[in-house]
Amino acid sequence: MALDGALPSGTVTFLFTDIEGSTDLLKRLGRDGYEVVLAEHSRILRKAVADHDGRVVDTQGDSLFCVFRSAHDAVSATIESQHALAGHAWPGDVRVRVRMGLHSGEPKASDAGYIGIGVHRAARVGAAAHGGQVLVSETARALVADDLSPGVSLRDLGLHRLKDLDEPARLYQVVVPGLEDRFPPLRTLRRGRTRRAHLVLVAAGLVVLGGAAAAVLLSTRSASAKPVRLVANSIAVVDPTSGKPVADVPLGFSPTAVDAGGDDVWVLNTPARTATAIDPDTLEIVETVGVHGDPDSQYAVGGTDWVAFAGGVDEIDSSGVHRVALWRPGATTHASVSGTQCFAYVTGDGRSVWVSEGRNVAVIDAASGNLLRTLRLPVASGFPPNLTCYGLRYSDGSLVAIRNPDFSIGTVDLGSGSYTPIASNPLLNTQQAFTSANWAAGFGSYWVGDTTPNNKTGLTENNLTRFDPISGKVTGRIVSTTGFFNLAVDPSSGVWGIGYLPGTTFARSIESAVAVRVDASSGQITGTIKLHHLPCCPQGSVGNGVAVGHGRLWIALDSP
Repeated sequence: MALDGALPSGTVTFLFTDIEGSTDLLKRLGRDGYEVVLAEHSRILRKAVADHDGRVVDTQGDSLFCVFRSAHDAVSATIESQHALAGHAWPGDVRVRVRMGLHSGEPKASDAGYIGIGVHRAARVGAAAHGGQVLVSETARALVADDLSPGVSLRDLGLHRLKDLDEPARLYQVVVPGLEDRFPPLRTLRRGRTRRAHLVLVAAGLVVLGGAAAAVLLSTRSASAKPVRLVANSIAVVDPTSGKPVADVPLGFSPTAVDAGGDDVWVLNTPARTATAIDPDTLEIVETVGVHGDPDSQYAVGGTDWVAFAGGVDEIDSSGVHRVALWRPGATTHASVSGTQCFAYVTGDGRSVWVSEGRNVAVIDAASGNLLRTLRLPVASGFPPNLTCYGLRYSDGSLVAIRNPDFSIGTVDLGSGSYTPIASNPLLNTQQAFTSANWAAGFGSYWVGDTTPNNKTGLTENNLTRFDPISGKVTGRIVSTTGFFNLAVDPSSGVWGIGYLPGTTFARSIESAVAVRVDASSGQITGTIKLHHLPCCPQGSVGNGVAVGHGRLWIALDSP
Protein backbone atom coordinates (compact mmCIF):
# COMPACT_ATOMS: atom_id res chain seq x y z
CA MET A 1 0.00 0.00 0.00
CA ALA A 2 1.09 3.64 -0.41
CA LEU A 3 2.70 5.18 2.67
CA ASP A 4 3.13 8.78 3.74
CA GLY A 5 6.77 9.59 4.52
CA ALA A 6 9.85 7.42 4.64
CA LEU A 7 9.83 4.30 6.79
CA PRO A 8 12.52 3.74 9.45
CA SER A 9 15.52 1.97 7.95
CA GLY A 10 18.49 0.06 9.29
CA THR A 11 17.86 -2.25 12.25
CA VAL A 12 14.17 -2.08 13.17
CA THR A 13 11.73 -4.15 15.22
CA PHE A 14 8.46 -5.37 13.75
CA LEU A 15 5.25 -5.98 15.70
CA PHE A 16 2.37 -8.10 14.41
CA THR A 17 -0.91 -8.23 16.34
CA ASP A 18 -4.15 -10.16 15.89
CA ILE A 19 -7.35 -10.55 17.92
CA GLU A 20 -7.84 -14.10 19.17
CA GLY A 21 -11.30 -15.55 18.52
CA SER A 22 -12.51 -12.62 16.43
CA THR A 23 -15.15 -14.74 14.69
CA ASP A 24 -16.64 -15.80 18.01
CA LEU A 25 -16.70 -12.18 19.16
CA LEU A 26 -18.54 -11.19 15.97
CA LYS A 27 -21.12 -13.94 16.51
CA ARG A 28 -21.62 -12.99 20.13
CA LEU A 29 -21.78 -9.20 19.76
CA GLY A 30 -23.26 -8.87 16.30
CA ARG A 31 -21.91 -6.62 13.58
CA ASP A 32 -22.53 -3.33 15.40
CA GLY A 33 -21.10 -4.52 18.70
CA TYR A 34 -18.04 -6.00 17.07
CA GLU A 35 -17.49 -2.77 15.12
CA VAL A 36 -17.23 -0.96 18.45
CA VAL A 37 -14.74 -3.56 19.74
CA LEU A 38 -12.64 -3.29 16.60
CA ALA A 39 -12.50 0.51 16.80
CA GLU A 40 -11.57 0.54 20.51
CA HIS A 41 -8.98 -2.16 19.98
CA SER A 42 -7.43 -0.17 17.14
CA ARG A 43 -7.43 3.03 19.20
CA ILE A 44 -5.69 1.35 22.15
CA LEU A 45 -3.00 -0.24 20.02
CA ARG A 46 -2.36 2.82 17.89
CA LYS A 47 -1.98 5.00 20.99
CA ALA A 48 0.55 2.61 22.54
CA VAL A 49 2.51 2.42 19.29
CA ALA A 50 2.61 6.21 18.96
CA ASP A 51 3.54 6.65 22.63
CA HIS A 52 6.70 4.62 22.03
CA ASP A 53 7.83 6.19 18.77
CA GLY A 54 6.37 3.44 16.61
CA ARG A 55 4.44 3.49 13.40
CA VAL A 56 1.57 1.46 11.98
CA VAL A 57 2.72 0.16 8.60
CA ASP A 58 -0.40 -1.75 7.57
CA THR A 59 -3.73 -3.07 8.81
CA GLN A 60 -5.82 -6.00 7.66
CA GLY A 61 -9.10 -6.60 9.46
CA ASP A 62 -8.26 -6.92 13.16
CA SER A 63 -4.50 -7.29 12.53
CA LEU A 64 -1.85 -4.56 12.77
CA PHE A 65 1.67 -4.49 11.35
CA CYS A 66 3.87 -1.93 13.15
CA VAL A 67 7.51 -0.90 13.16
CA PHE A 68 9.80 0.59 15.83
CA ARG A 69 13.29 2.04 15.69
CA SER A 70 14.25 0.20 18.90
CA ALA A 71 13.36 -3.19 20.38
CA HIS A 72 12.94 -1.58 23.80
CA ASP A 73 10.22 0.73 22.48
CA ALA A 74 8.50 -2.19 20.77
CA VAL A 75 8.39 -4.25 23.97
CA SER A 76 7.17 -1.24 25.96
CA ALA A 77 4.38 -0.67 23.44
CA THR A 78 3.17 -4.26 23.75
CA ILE A 79 3.16 -4.04 27.55
CA GLU A 80 1.17 -0.80 27.49
CA SER A 81 -1.24 -2.33 24.98
CA GLN A 82 -1.83 -5.51 26.96
CA HIS A 83 -2.44 -3.59 30.19
CA ALA A 84 -4.92 -1.30 28.42
CA LEU A 85 -6.71 -4.17 26.69
CA ALA A 86 -6.99 -6.15 29.94
CA GLY A 87 -8.38 -3.17 31.88
CA HIS A 88 -10.84 -1.93 29.25
CA ALA A 89 -14.61 -2.26 29.72
CA TRP A 90 -15.72 -4.07 26.56
CA PRO A 91 -19.31 -4.36 25.26
CA GLY A 92 -21.15 -7.40 26.56
CA ASP A 93 -18.42 -7.99 29.18
CA VAL A 94 -16.40 -9.89 26.59
CA ARG A 95 -12.64 -10.33 26.84
CA VAL A 96 -10.61 -9.03 23.93
CA ARG A 97 -7.35 -10.94 23.83
CA VAL A 98 -4.68 -9.94 21.34
CA ARG A 99 -1.71 -12.07 20.32
CA MET A 100 1.52 -10.19 19.61
CA GLY A 101 4.90 -11.07 18.11
CA LEU A 102 8.17 -9.12 17.83
CA HIS A 103 11.15 -9.68 15.55
CA SER A 104 14.12 -7.46 14.74
CA GLY A 105 15.97 -7.29 11.44
CA GLU A 106 17.36 -5.10 8.68
CA PRO A 107 14.74 -5.22 5.90
CA LYS A 108 14.67 -3.15 2.74
CA ALA A 109 12.31 -0.17 3.02
CA SER A 110 10.45 0.95 -0.08
CA ASP A 111 7.56 3.26 -0.95
CA ALA A 112 5.25 0.24 -0.77
CA GLY A 113 6.47 -0.99 2.61
CA TYR A 114 9.12 -3.40 3.85
CA ILE A 115 10.65 -6.23 1.82
CA GLY A 116 12.53 -9.15 3.33
CA ILE A 117 12.23 -12.48 5.10
CA GLY A 118 12.26 -10.62 8.43
CA VAL A 119 8.71 -9.37 7.78
CA HIS A 120 7.48 -12.93 7.25
CA ARG A 121 9.39 -14.16 10.30
CA ALA A 122 7.80 -11.48 12.49
CA ALA A 123 4.35 -12.45 11.22
CA ARG A 124 5.01 -16.10 12.04
CA VAL A 125 6.18 -15.18 15.55
CA GLY A 126 2.97 -13.26 16.12
CA ALA A 127 0.84 -16.11 14.76
CA ALA A 128 2.45 -18.54 17.23
CA ALA A 129 1.18 -16.58 20.25
CA HIS A 130 -2.10 -16.84 22.13
CA GLY A 131 -4.37 -13.98 23.02
CA GLY A 132 -2.76 -11.86 25.74
CA GLN A 133 0.68 -13.31 25.01
CA VAL A 134 3.69 -11.41 23.62
CA LEU A 135 6.40 -13.46 21.90
CA VAL A 136 9.90 -12.24 21.04
CA SER A 137 12.37 -13.72 18.54
CA GLU A 138 16.00 -14.40 19.37
CA THR A 139 17.24 -11.35 17.47
CA ALA A 140 14.79 -9.06 19.22
CA ARG A 141 15.71 -10.58 22.58
CA ALA A 142 19.41 -9.89 21.96
CA LEU A 143 18.63 -6.21 21.42
CA VAL A 144 16.35 -5.72 24.42
CA ALA A 145 17.63 -8.19 27.04
CA ASP A 146 19.88 -5.63 28.76
CA ASP A 147 17.34 -2.82 28.50
CA LEU A 148 14.17 -4.27 30.00
CA SER A 149 12.01 -2.18 32.29
CA PRO A 150 12.05 -3.06 36.02
CA GLY A 151 10.04 -6.21 36.76
CA VAL A 152 9.87 -7.28 33.10
CA SER A 153 11.57 -10.53 32.08
CA LEU A 154 11.83 -12.83 29.08
CA ARG A 155 10.91 -16.50 29.51
CA ASP A 156 12.74 -18.92 27.22
CA LEU A 157 10.16 -21.13 25.48
CA GLY A 158 12.73 -23.09 23.50
CA LEU A 159 13.07 -23.91 19.80
CA HIS A 160 9.96 -24.03 17.61
CA ARG A 161 9.23 -24.66 13.95
CA LEU A 162 7.41 -21.80 12.26
CA LYS A 163 5.37 -22.16 9.10
CA ASP A 164 7.32 -21.73 5.83
CA LEU A 165 10.63 -21.24 7.65
CA ASP A 166 13.32 -23.88 7.28
CA GLU A 167 15.18 -23.51 10.57
CA PRO A 168 13.61 -23.73 14.03
CA ALA A 169 13.44 -20.46 15.96
CA ARG A 170 13.99 -19.85 19.66
CA LEU A 171 11.08 -17.89 21.09
CA TYR A 172 10.70 -15.95 24.32
CA GLN A 173 7.64 -14.73 26.20
CA VAL A 174 7.46 -11.26 27.72
CA VAL A 175 6.55 -11.71 31.39
CA VAL A 176 5.07 -8.67 33.12
CA PRO A 177 3.76 -8.33 36.70
CA GLY A 178 -0.01 -7.95 36.69
CA LEU A 179 -0.51 -9.59 33.29
CA GLU A 180 -1.37 -13.20 32.52
CA ASP A 181 1.76 -15.30 32.03
CA ARG A 182 0.46 -18.86 31.65
CA PHE A 183 -0.72 -19.98 28.22
CA PRO A 184 -1.36 -23.22 26.29
CA PRO A 185 1.39 -24.66 24.07
CA LEU A 186 2.49 -22.30 21.31
CA ARG A 187 0.71 -22.47 17.96
CA THR A 188 3.78 -23.80 16.14
CA LEU A 189 4.47 -26.77 13.89
CA ARG A 190 5.45 -30.22 15.02
CA ARG A 191 8.50 -31.97 13.69
CA GLY A 192 7.90 -32.96 10.10
CA ARG A 193 9.58 -36.36 10.54
CA THR A 194 9.00 -38.98 13.18
CA ARG A 195 11.86 -40.66 14.96
CA ARG A 196 11.09 -43.90 13.11
CA ALA A 197 11.44 -42.16 9.74
CA HIS A 198 14.71 -40.57 10.91
CA LEU A 199 16.15 -43.98 11.71
CA VAL A 200 15.03 -45.33 8.33
CA LEU A 201 16.87 -42.49 6.56
CA VAL A 202 19.99 -43.07 8.64
CA ALA A 203 19.89 -46.78 7.78
CA ALA A 204 19.43 -45.99 4.10
CA GLY A 205 22.44 -43.67 4.22
CA LEU A 206 24.56 -46.42 5.71
CA VAL A 207 23.62 -48.78 2.91
CA VAL A 208 24.59 -46.23 0.27
CA LEU A 209 27.75 -44.94 1.87
CA GLY A 210 28.93 -48.18 3.42
CA GLY A 211 31.70 -48.36 5.95
CA ALA A 212 32.67 -44.68 5.76
CA ALA A 213 29.22 -43.57 6.90
CA ALA A 214 29.20 -46.18 9.62
CA ALA A 215 32.50 -44.87 10.91
CA VAL A 216 31.12 -41.33 11.07
CA LEU A 217 28.02 -42.47 12.95
CA LEU A 218 30.00 -44.53 15.41
CA SER A 219 32.42 -41.70 16.06
CA THR A 220 29.62 -39.59 17.52
CA ARG A 221 29.06 -42.26 20.15
CA SER A 222 32.65 -42.86 21.17
CA ALA A 223 34.36 -41.14 24.06
CA SER A 224 36.01 -37.85 23.18
CA ALA A 225 39.79 -37.71 23.40
CA LYS A 226 39.64 -34.17 24.78
CA PRO A 227 38.17 -33.26 28.17
CA VAL A 228 34.60 -32.02 27.83
CA ARG A 229 33.78 -28.68 29.41
CA LEU A 230 30.46 -28.80 31.25
CA VAL A 231 28.44 -25.60 31.15
CA ALA A 232 25.51 -24.31 33.21
CA ASN A 233 21.95 -24.91 32.03
CA SER A 234 22.83 -27.97 30.01
CA ILE A 235 22.65 -31.76 29.81
CA ALA A 236 25.96 -33.47 30.53
CA VAL A 237 26.43 -36.69 28.54
CA VAL A 238 28.52 -39.32 30.34
CA ASP A 239 29.93 -42.66 29.23
CA PRO A 240 28.81 -44.88 32.15
CA THR A 241 31.59 -47.42 31.51
CA SER A 242 34.53 -45.02 31.71
CA GLY A 243 32.72 -42.58 33.98
CA LYS A 244 33.85 -39.65 31.83
CA PRO A 245 31.77 -36.87 30.22
CA VAL A 246 31.79 -37.26 26.43
CA ALA A 247 29.59 -34.29 25.47
CA ASP A 248 27.51 -31.43 26.80
CA VAL A 249 24.23 -30.12 25.33
CA PRO A 250 23.60 -26.42 26.12
CA LEU A 251 19.90 -25.69 26.67
CA GLY A 252 19.61 -21.99 27.42
CA PHE A 253 17.37 -22.72 30.43
CA SER A 254 17.55 -24.48 33.78
CA PRO A 255 16.36 -28.09 33.26
CA THR A 256 13.94 -29.48 35.83
CA ALA A 257 13.89 -33.15 34.72
CA VAL A 258 15.48 -35.46 32.15
CA ASP A 259 14.25 -38.82 30.79
CA ALA A 260 16.17 -41.00 28.32
CA GLY A 261 13.75 -43.91 28.10
CA GLY A 262 12.28 -43.01 24.69
CA ASP A 263 13.56 -42.51 21.16
CA ASP A 264 14.64 -39.00 22.14
CA VAL A 265 16.00 -37.61 25.39
CA TRP A 266 13.36 -35.31 26.90
CA VAL A 267 14.07 -32.35 29.18
CA LEU A 268 11.45 -30.40 31.13
CA ASN A 269 11.47 -26.66 31.80
CA THR A 270 8.84 -26.13 34.50
CA PRO A 271 8.79 -22.30 34.61
CA ALA A 272 8.28 -22.12 30.84
CA ARG A 273 5.92 -25.12 30.73
CA THR A 274 7.89 -26.78 27.95
CA ALA A 275 9.40 -30.14 27.03
CA THR A 276 12.52 -30.26 24.82
CA ALA A 277 13.62 -33.28 22.78
CA ILE A 278 17.31 -34.05 22.14
CA ASP A 279 18.41 -36.49 19.44
CA PRO A 280 20.61 -38.98 21.35
CA ASP A 281 22.82 -39.62 18.30
CA THR A 282 23.48 -36.12 16.99
CA LEU A 283 22.93 -34.44 20.39
CA GLU A 284 20.95 -31.73 18.63
CA ILE A 285 17.78 -30.18 20.02
CA VAL A 286 15.09 -31.30 17.60
CA GLU A 287 12.02 -29.63 19.07
CA THR A 288 10.51 -27.81 22.04
CA VAL A 289 6.81 -28.06 22.76
CA GLY A 290 4.56 -26.41 25.32
CA VAL A 291 2.53 -28.38 27.83
CA HIS A 292 -0.77 -27.56 29.50
CA GLY A 293 0.42 -27.20 33.10
CA ASP A 294 3.48 -26.82 35.32
CA PRO A 295 5.23 -30.13 34.55
CA ASP A 296 6.03 -32.23 37.60
CA SER A 297 7.37 -35.43 36.01
CA GLN A 298 7.63 -37.31 32.73
CA TYR A 299 7.74 -40.82 31.27
CA ALA A 300 9.33 -41.29 27.85
CA VAL A 301 8.82 -44.45 25.82
CA GLY A 302 9.26 -44.98 22.08
CA GLY A 303 8.25 -41.85 20.21
CA THR A 304 6.10 -40.52 23.05
CA ASP A 305 6.76 -38.42 26.13
CA TRP A 306 4.07 -38.32 28.82
CA VAL A 307 4.25 -35.18 31.00
CA ALA A 308 2.26 -35.00 34.24
CA PHE A 309 1.00 -31.85 35.94
CA ALA A 310 -1.72 -30.93 38.41
CA GLY A 311 -5.01 -32.42 37.19
CA GLY A 312 -3.78 -34.03 33.99
CA VAL A 313 -1.12 -35.41 31.69
CA ASP A 314 0.04 -34.48 28.17
CA GLU A 315 0.84 -37.09 25.54
CA ILE A 316 3.53 -35.69 23.22
CA ASP A 317 4.14 -37.56 19.97
CA SER A 318 4.74 -36.84 16.29
CA SER A 319 1.15 -35.70 15.79
CA GLY A 320 1.16 -33.05 18.49
CA VAL A 321 0.41 -32.46 22.17
CA HIS A 322 -2.73 -34.16 23.45
CA ARG A 323 -4.09 -33.35 26.88
CA VAL A 324 -5.74 -36.03 29.01
CA ALA A 325 -7.77 -34.44 31.79
CA LEU A 326 -7.76 -36.68 34.88
CA TRP A 327 -9.38 -34.81 37.75
CA ARG A 328 -10.11 -31.27 38.77
CA PRO A 329 -6.90 -29.35 39.55
CA GLY A 330 -6.90 -28.63 43.25
CA ALA A 331 -8.83 -31.81 44.03
CA THR A 332 -5.54 -33.09 45.46
CA THR A 333 -3.44 -31.04 47.80
CA HIS A 334 -0.23 -29.30 46.85
CA ALA A 335 0.12 -28.10 50.42
CA SER A 336 3.23 -28.86 52.39
CA VAL A 337 3.33 -32.21 54.17
CA SER A 338 6.30 -32.18 56.52
CA GLY A 339 8.39 -30.57 53.81
CA THR A 340 6.99 -32.65 50.94
CA GLN A 341 4.27 -31.85 48.41
CA CYS A 342 1.73 -33.91 46.52
CA PHE A 343 3.00 -33.64 42.97
CA ALA A 344 1.86 -35.47 39.85
CA TYR A 345 3.87 -38.60 39.00
CA VAL A 346 3.74 -40.53 35.74
CA THR A 347 5.19 -43.94 34.91
CA GLY A 348 4.40 -46.87 32.64
CA ASP A 349 5.34 -50.24 31.19
CA GLY A 350 4.97 -49.46 27.48
CA ARG A 351 1.38 -50.73 27.35
CA SER A 352 -0.18 -48.77 30.20
CA VAL A 353 0.55 -45.36 31.66
CA TRP A 354 -0.17 -44.61 35.32
CA VAL A 355 -0.46 -41.17 36.86
CA SER A 356 -0.75 -40.38 40.57
CA GLU A 357 -1.46 -37.15 42.40
CA GLY A 358 -2.27 -37.23 46.09
CA ARG A 359 -4.30 -40.43 46.54
CA ASN A 360 -5.67 -40.35 42.99
CA VAL A 361 -4.40 -42.81 40.39
CA ALA A 362 -5.29 -42.82 36.68
CA VAL A 363 -4.86 -45.75 34.28
CA ILE A 364 -4.33 -44.80 30.61
CA ASP A 365 -4.02 -47.00 27.54
CA ALA A 366 -0.64 -46.10 26.02
CA ALA A 367 -1.59 -46.99 22.45
CA SER A 368 -4.81 -44.96 22.20
CA GLY A 369 -4.20 -42.38 24.93
CA ASN A 370 -7.65 -43.16 26.35
CA LEU A 371 -8.31 -42.82 30.08
CA LEU A 372 -9.44 -46.25 31.23
CA ARG A 373 -10.27 -45.58 34.86
CA THR A 374 -9.35 -43.73 38.03
CA LEU A 375 -9.13 -44.95 41.63
CA ARG A 376 -8.07 -43.76 45.05
CA LEU A 377 -5.43 -45.39 47.20
CA PRO A 378 -5.72 -45.74 51.01
CA VAL A 379 -5.12 -42.96 53.51
CA ALA A 380 -1.90 -43.25 55.50
CA SER A 381 -2.88 -44.44 58.96
CA GLY A 382 -3.07 -41.68 61.54
CA PHE A 383 -3.03 -38.81 59.04
CA PRO A 384 -5.75 -36.65 57.44
CA PRO A 385 -6.93 -37.93 54.02
CA ASN A 386 -5.86 -34.79 52.16
CA LEU A 387 -2.26 -35.11 53.39
CA THR A 388 -1.59 -38.55 51.90
CA CYS A 389 0.56 -38.42 48.77
CA TYR A 390 1.62 -41.28 46.50
CA GLY A 391 4.38 -41.26 43.91
CA LEU A 392 4.42 -44.11 41.39
CA ARG A 393 7.24 -45.91 39.60
CA TYR A 394 7.13 -49.10 37.50
CA SER A 395 10.04 -51.48 38.04
CA ASP A 396 10.76 -55.16 37.46
CA GLY A 397 7.14 -56.04 36.70
CA SER A 398 5.67 -54.25 39.71
CA LEU A 399 4.00 -50.91 40.28
CA VAL A 400 5.85 -49.42 43.23
CA ALA A 401 4.96 -46.30 45.20
CA ILE A 402 6.44 -44.01 47.76
CA ARG A 403 3.98 -42.56 50.26
CA ASN A 404 3.94 -39.53 52.46
CA PRO A 405 3.52 -38.67 55.28
CA ASP A 406 4.54 -42.08 56.66
CA PHE A 407 7.68 -42.13 54.44
CA SER A 408 7.15 -45.65 53.17
CA ILE A 409 7.89 -47.66 50.03
CA GLY A 410 5.50 -50.36 48.89
CA THR A 411 3.65 -52.05 46.06
CA VAL A 412 0.33 -51.00 44.54
CA ASP A 413 -2.41 -53.44 43.48
CA LEU A 414 -4.63 -51.60 41.02
CA GLY A 415 -7.19 -54.41 41.03
CA SER A 416 -8.01 -53.98 44.70
CA GLY A 417 -6.84 -50.37 45.01
CA SER A 418 -4.52 -51.38 47.85
CA TYR A 419 -1.04 -50.38 48.91
CA THR A 420 1.31 -52.69 50.83
CA PRO A 421 4.14 -50.89 52.66
CA ILE A 422 7.45 -52.72 52.51
CA ALA A 423 9.90 -50.34 54.17
CA SER A 424 9.55 -47.15 56.14
CA ASN A 425 12.02 -44.72 57.66
CA PRO A 426 11.01 -41.37 59.20
CA LEU A 427 14.51 -40.03 58.53
CA LEU A 428 13.95 -40.29 54.80
CA ASN A 429 12.32 -36.88 54.88
CA THR A 430 14.62 -34.90 57.16
CA GLN A 431 17.17 -33.49 54.73
CA GLN A 432 16.15 -34.87 51.35
CA ALA A 433 12.48 -34.73 50.48
CA PHE A 434 11.22 -38.28 50.00
CA THR A 435 9.97 -37.99 46.44
CA SER A 436 10.59 -39.48 43.01
CA ALA A 437 14.13 -38.27 42.39
CA ASN A 438 16.01 -39.77 45.33
CA TRP A 439 14.91 -43.37 45.02
CA ALA A 440 15.31 -46.06 42.38
CA ALA A 441 14.83 -49.79 41.86
CA GLY A 442 17.31 -52.22 40.37
CA PHE A 443 19.72 -55.07 41.08
CA GLY A 444 16.97 -56.75 43.13
CA SER A 445 16.77 -53.84 45.59
CA TYR A 446 15.23 -50.49 46.37
CA TRP A 447 17.78 -47.67 46.64
CA VAL A 448 16.95 -44.54 48.64
CA GLY A 449 18.95 -41.39 49.34
CA ASP A 450 18.38 -40.65 53.02
CA THR A 451 20.02 -39.38 56.20
CA THR A 452 20.82 -41.21 59.41
CA PRO A 453 22.51 -40.15 62.67
CA ASN A 454 26.00 -41.46 63.44
CA ASN A 455 25.82 -42.64 67.04
CA LYS A 456 29.59 -42.33 67.44
CA THR A 457 30.04 -38.81 66.12
CA GLY A 458 26.57 -37.45 66.83
CA LEU A 459 26.46 -36.05 63.30
CA THR A 460 23.99 -36.76 60.51
CA GLU A 461 25.29 -38.76 57.56
CA ASN A 462 24.11 -38.73 53.96
CA ASN A 463 23.52 -42.25 52.76
CA LEU A 464 22.44 -44.43 49.90
CA THR A 465 20.38 -47.06 51.69
CA ARG A 466 19.62 -50.43 50.07
CA PHE A 467 16.36 -52.21 50.95
CA ASP A 468 15.25 -55.76 50.26
CA PRO A 469 12.06 -55.38 48.14
CA ILE A 470 10.29 -58.26 49.86
CA SER A 471 11.22 -58.01 53.55
CA GLY A 472 11.94 -54.28 53.62
CA LYS A 473 15.12 -54.91 55.59
CA VAL A 474 18.16 -52.68 55.12
CA THR A 475 20.80 -54.74 53.30
CA GLY A 476 23.40 -52.04 52.78
CA ARG A 477 24.27 -48.42 53.40
CA ILE A 478 26.81 -46.31 51.47
CA VAL A 479 27.92 -43.03 53.02
CA SER A 480 28.65 -39.97 50.86
CA THR A 481 29.26 -36.46 52.15
CA THR A 482 27.42 -34.95 49.18
CA GLY A 483 24.29 -37.07 49.56
CA PHE A 484 22.13 -38.72 46.91
CA PHE A 485 19.51 -36.25 45.75
CA ASN A 486 18.93 -37.92 42.37
CA LEU A 487 19.31 -41.61 41.55
CA ALA A 488 19.38 -43.73 38.39
CA VAL A 489 20.16 -47.41 37.90
CA ASP A 490 22.23 -48.57 34.93
CA PRO A 491 22.29 -52.39 34.67
CA SER A 492 25.72 -52.28 33.01
CA SER A 493 27.57 -49.91 35.32
CA GLY A 494 25.78 -49.66 38.67
CA VAL A 495 23.78 -47.11 40.65
CA TRP A 496 24.41 -43.43 39.98
CA GLY A 497 23.72 -40.68 42.49
CA ILE A 498 23.90 -36.91 42.10
CA GLY A 499 24.50 -34.58 45.01
CA TYR A 500 26.36 -31.68 46.57
CA LEU A 501 26.98 -30.21 50.02
CA PRO A 502 23.89 -28.20 51.04
CA GLY A 503 23.93 -25.66 53.82
CA THR A 504 27.39 -24.39 52.86
CA THR A 505 28.51 -21.35 50.91
CA PHE A 506 27.30 -21.04 47.36
CA ALA A 507 30.81 -21.48 45.98
CA ARG A 508 31.34 -24.54 48.16
CA SER A 509 28.06 -26.07 46.96
CA ILE A 510 29.17 -25.73 43.35
CA GLU A 511 32.65 -27.06 44.11
CA SER A 512 31.19 -30.13 45.84
CA ALA A 513 28.65 -31.03 43.12
CA VAL A 514 29.38 -34.56 41.89
CA ALA A 515 27.98 -37.63 40.22
CA VAL A 516 28.84 -40.80 42.15
CA ARG A 517 28.88 -44.35 40.83
CA VAL A 518 28.15 -47.22 43.24
CA ASP A 519 28.97 -50.82 42.38
CA ALA A 520 25.90 -52.88 43.24
CA SER A 521 27.88 -56.05 43.96
CA SER A 522 30.39 -54.62 46.41
CA GLY A 523 28.29 -51.72 47.69
CA GLN A 524 31.26 -49.42 47.24
CA ILE A 525 31.68 -46.06 45.51
CA THR A 526 33.79 -46.79 42.43
CA GLY A 527 33.80 -43.45 40.62
CA THR A 528 33.17 -39.72 41.03
CA ILE A 529 32.59 -37.05 38.38
CA LYS A 530 32.94 -33.38 39.25
CA LEU A 531 30.06 -31.46 37.69
CA HIS A 532 31.29 -27.87 38.28
CA HIS A 533 27.67 -26.69 38.44
CA LEU A 534 24.73 -27.33 40.72
CA PRO A 535 22.83 -30.38 39.52
CA CYS A 536 19.19 -30.16 38.65
CA CYS A 537 16.51 -30.77 41.22
CA PRO A 538 18.33 -30.63 44.59
CA GLN A 539 16.73 -31.84 47.78
CA GLY A 540 15.09 -34.76 45.98
CA SER A 541 12.51 -32.70 44.15
CA VAL A 542 10.01 -34.47 41.93
CA GLY A 543 11.99 -33.84 38.74
CA ASN A 544 14.75 -36.40 38.18
CA GLY A 545 18.04 -34.81 37.17
CA VAL A 546 19.79 -37.99 36.02
CA ALA A 547 18.69 -40.62 33.51
CA VAL A 548 20.09 -43.70 31.78
CA GLY A 549 19.44 -44.56 28.15
CA HIS A 550 21.00 -44.97 24.69
CA GLY A 551 24.18 -46.25 26.32
CA ARG A 552 24.75 -42.95 28.10
CA LEU A 553 24.15 -41.22 31.41
CA TRP A 554 22.33 -37.89 31.06
CA ILE A 555 22.77 -35.34 33.87
CA ALA A 556 20.80 -32.09 34.08
CA LEU A 557 22.94 -29.16 35.18
CA ASP A 558 21.47 -26.01 36.67
CA SER A 559 23.09 -22.60 36.93
CA PRO A 560 25.56 -21.10 37.46
